[in-house]
Amino acid sequence: MRKLIVLALCLAPLACTEKVDCDKLAKKLDECGVAMVKAIAAEQGQKLDGAMADSMIAAMLPAVKDPLNQECKDNGGKFSDAKQVNECLGKSSCDEFAACMAQNTK
Repeated sequence: MRKLIVLALCLAPLACTEKVDCDKLAKKLDECGVAMVKAIAAEQGQKLDGAMADSMIAAMLPAVKDPLNQECKDNGGKFSDAKQVNECLGKSSCDEFAACMAQNTK
């Protein structure tokens, strides 16, 4: 009986873990993916500007967002940083979302 109680107490935090809305994440990545990549690059000291950079980022973006979207679905929206991702998803503009996500990649 004691083992069952310990097991229940250990698993309880997992059941209450905050989840990311995978559909909302996919939509935001479609809408703001280029801005997010540029913000993350800037956070790492790289500058990606101009129409050429935007088109290159857009062309490569599926290689970044598709595995992330799949991971979200496979894990039922559970990420170790779900709280931070949800905060970013709550941002109304792409610039705010991108800056928030860039801060979370540190």
